[in-house]
Amino acid sequence: MTRNLGASNAMDIYISGLVPEIGEAGLMKLFSAVGKVDSLRLIRDRLSGAPTGYAVVDMVTVDGAERAIQVFNGKSVLGSPIIVSKSRPKSKSHH
Repeated sequence: MTRNLGASNAMDIYISGLVPEIGEAGLMKLFSAVGKVDSLRLIRDRLSGAPTGYAVVDMVTVDGAERAIQVFNGKSVLGSPIIVSKSRPKSKSHH
């Protein structure tokens, strides 16, 4: 999925502990329940293409992202507890 670069108040959240069975559609359904999702990406192993258990979800609003963190952090999804947190911003410094 592509990112909407014009959304200045959007926030990425980082998810870990995902089971492979969740898939992109399952993640979209889960996080859409608490706010509008702009895009999401399941992180896959570069060599095998297998899911790594991590994902980045770009919520349209900061409120939606914070709600997702409150609702889902530590919750069991398909039998596995997940960790949901704010994604660290990419550093733009060139020290």
